[in-house]
Amino acid sequence: ETQQKAFRDFQKEFNYLRPHEGIQNSFPANHYQKSKRKFPKRIVKASYPTNIMIGEINDIGNLHIEGHRIFLSSALADEEVGLEEISDRHVKIHFYGVSLGVIDLYTGKLLHFKNPMQSSLPSESGF
Repeated sequence: ETQQKAFRDFQKEFNYLRPHEGIQNSFPANHYQKSKRKFPKRIVKASYPTNIMIGEINDIGNLHIEGHRIFLSSALADEEVGLEEISDRHVKIHFYGVSLGVIDLYTGKLLHFKNPMQSSLPSESGF
């Protein structure tokens, strides 16, 4: 409770009492506008086409597939990913509308994309 009061005091000073040079010595509160976008109360679980297998990421960010434990990201802990077989050896990993990488099933290695890219899944997959 004491910490919360200290935070509120700081917030009041920062936004209402202290002008900021970066905004021509005005107060941040004068520039704030409430977002018009609605924040969802619940994020809809991803749905994948029927040809996509579902993989479950464990609580520390690992995916277990065909005897391999592959670390993807702790940010994905307890999430589901789509697994698209693209050859006998390779599986592409999807998370909502983003392709995260390709798994080499022979080596158990994650072949990273340089940058995550738009998924090749059809738009009706719930993204």
